[in-house]
Amino acid sequence: MTIALQSGFETFEALLLGGHAMDQHFSEAPLPQNLPVILALMSVWYGNFLGAQSQAVIPYCERLSLFPAFLQQLDMESLGKSTTREGRSTDYQTGLITWGQTLANAFDRGDLDPPPVTQALLDQVQLNQTKRDP
Repeated sequence: MTIALQSGFETFEALLLGGHAMDQHFSEAPLPQNLPVILALMSVWYGNFLGAQSQAVIPYCERLSLFPAFLQQLDMESLGKSTTREGRSTDYQTGLITWGQTLANAFDRGDLDPPPVTQALLDQVQLNQTKRDP
């Protein structure tokens, strides 16, 4: 309802149609072309085989400023479990930590100190275990 009131009913209908199209794609597309499956497998690969612990979501537009928080809730609530349905601890990573903010906030505040997201991106150890030179 909030989206319909803020963006108009046409935009809300387009959002619903897009969601329906993705649901159909997920249920009907062959695995090699199935985008949700590919993204899920990439998360498993990066987390369990390359040792990644988190993923950044940096939207390009301020109108998407709440998108990273939405994905945090959606992704981490669904995947961030450390126990199986039977109550046993997993010996593998079930999901990455999702974090981020919009591109403008992440990289350009107009002051001398980089924002926290930028600093985290600059300071993090890369997957190949090399640090970025200052």
